[in-house]
Amino acid sequence: MMATQIMRLDICGHVFHALCLTTWVATQIEGEGGPVNLDTVTCPMCQTRLLRPQEKVLAEQAITEQERQVAIAQLAERMAEVQADIARLEERLALSQEL
Repeated sequence: MMATQIMRLDICGHVFHALCLTTWVATQIEGEGGPVNLDTVTCPMCQTRLLRPQEKVLAEQAITEQERQVAIAQLAERMAEVQADIARLEERLALSQEL
């Protein structure tokens, strides 16, 4: 049986399926064909903004399409790191429950 990957948002603590959260964030970043609005990147549950002020300023500097793609790739890399952390914690939890 394949384990479902989950992600926890540090800013508010809510937990989501990794694919669901990635899709949610990508949809918010891409918007509805208009300009990128980083203020709309929020937690799907509580609507807390995911970008802290400093991160928002840095992200707003990525104004070209190429820079936007790089920013999305960096976000995906960070999400992958978080997923790896979660997997390690789940593994440790499973081992501790076997004892």
